[in-house]
Amino acid sequence: PKLSAGGVLAQSTSDVARRCPPGLPSRRVARALRSLEMTAQAQAAAWLRTLAAAAALLAQPAAGSSLRRLGGLYGSDRNCRGHERQWGACDRLPRCPEACVPKDCAFGAWGDWYPLGGCTGLCSRERSIAASNNECGTPCTGSKIQTIERDDCLLGNCRVASTDCRWAAWGEWSGCSGPKTIQRERTRRIAAAPTFDGAACTGPWREAQA
Repeated sequence: PKLSAGGVLAQSTSDVARRCPPGLPSRRVARALRSLEMTAQAQAAAWLRTLAAAAALLAQPAAGSSLRRLGGLYGSDRNCRGHERQWGACDRLPRCPEACVPKDCAFGAWGDWYPLGGCTGLCSRERSIAASNNECGTPCTGSKIQTIERDDCLLGNCRVASTDCRWAAWGEWSGCSGPKTIQRERTRRIAAAPTFDGAACTGPWREAQA
């Protein structure tokens, strides 16, 4: 097989005929030739597509460069010489600054407080970045969200009257059993815990008496 002027692999009928056994019908010879020609064309087309894709990957232009190409005809009787592509620096490119001028990050103003919902009594506010820093500037530091606990952050349906802690009554004094027992004691428990801003219980929960 050889590459034809159209860039397609071809094989002469004489090459096939030399390998055919004697007495092969001419119709079968024609079918064999057509099948061989189609296979060779498909292989050549796939090979050319692979070469074109590889050349495109290896010839990506770099930043600040230009490209020019040389067109041509491909055949089996002559070969092209030289380079198909040439690279060169672009004219009138902007010059990079010699020193980086710092540009610092800056936050915007805080938004209004808003309740977080539920009966947590918490409010939150947010802010965003108004200006981003460049490669030599200072980045923003600090939070973008703040949370606070305030009375006005408690929703209306959560507001109930505060109640103070309340002790239950003292229990009975324990008995003095045995000659070595010289004291007795009694205890009490918390009947109701404080709610919201209610006062806590004060005083002991156990008393002893000789």
